[in-house]
Amino acid sequence: MQAPPTTFRQLLEKFDDSAKTTAAKGNRFEKFCEAHFQTDPLWAERFDAVWLWMDRPGRDGQPDTGVDLVARERGTGH
Repeated sequence: MQAPPTTFRQLLEKFDDSAKTTAAKGNRFEKFCEAHFQTDPLWAERFDAVWLWMDRPGRDGQPDTGVDLVARERGTGH
């Protein structure tokens, strides 16, 4: 079993090594960022919800225009 990445650079290298396409690499990085903002104590305290653009409630079929993540600030709802 391979050890988990220990630095950000190692994490990016793992994405490079395991993704077959640039799009797949980007998707993996977006999911990593979503999880980071949901679980890192600093960001989890600030945001009460984080979504990938395509998973955002109320998207109503709007196309992806380059926005990767949407976060809602805790307390303000914005």
